Amino acid sequence: TLYEDMARADELCLYGIHLHDTIDLYFDLFEKKAKGGKIIKFLFANPDGTVCNMVKLRYPGDEFADDQMIRASLNRIGILMKKYPKAIEIRLLDYLFPRAAYIIDPRKPNGCAYVSNYTFQLGRQKSKNLYRSSQGNYFNLMYEEFEKMWVCANNVTADHFPK
Repeated sequence: TLYEDMARADELCLYGIHLHDTIDLYFDLFEKKAKGGKIIKFLFANPDGTVCNMVKLRYPGDEFADDQMIRASLNRIGILMKKYPKAIEIRLLDYLFPRAAYIIDPRKPNGCAYVSNYTFQLGRQKSKNLYRSSQGNYFNLMYEEFEKMWVCANNVTADHFPK
C-alpha cells in the first residue's frame, strides 16, 4: 500500500496542486519520518500564480478554493519544516501539474511511484491512483519530471512561516 511504501522509505518526493488530503491523511507519518531525519520534498502549485485560475477551468463549478487549499497545506507542512528544517523541503511552481505523484525512494532499486492523474472537467473524484514500480520507463519519467520541476520551482524556507 501507499502507506507501507512511504513508511519504509528513506526519501519521499511528493507533488500535486495542493496534496491537501494526502497531508491530512499522512501527517503523522511525515512527522515521524522527518523526526528520524528522512528527506521529504513537497512540490506544490504556487497559490499566488496563475495556476489557480487554470484549475478553475479544469473543475468548473467546483466549490474548492485551490489557493486556500495550497496555503493550508503549506502551513501544515510549514509546522514540520520549522521543527525539522533538514528533513523537510518545500518548493512552489506556477504550473498546472497533469498529476499528483508520490515518488518513494527514487534512487533505490525498490523505489516506486504512485500516480494520480488529474482529469479535465470530469470532477476530482474521477482521478485514480496507479501503482508503478521503479522497474520501467514510466517510473523513470515520473522522477525525471519531478526533478525538472523541482529545479524550476521557487524554494520556500522556514522563515516563510510564522513562529
